[in-house]
Amino acid sequence: MRAGIWKPRTRPGQYEGAGDVGLKWLVQAGKETGLPVTTEVANAAHVEAALKAGVNFLWVGARTTVNPFSVQEVADALKGVDIPVLVKKSD
Repeated sequence: MRAGIWKPRTRPGQYEGAGDVGLKWLVQAGKETGLPVTTEVANAAHVEAALKAGVNFLWVGARTTVNPFSVQEVADALKGVDIPVLVKKSD
């Protein structure tokens, strides 16, 4: 089961996703359904929050993969962590 917990804004004042509270909902839904859960991460703060919440695996979205600084930040946050990470490739 996946959910976009953080959403990049296209314009100021637009919805930015449920954030950390949404992680609790996602993990609870996973427990209730017996499904593994994942969410997209774009920076170290996202990684840390998702790991703390108990997400089963992470995914790095296409927008993040085109920014080597963001990819490095996510990779550094995952150093020493044994969790699957899906990487979406943009075409």
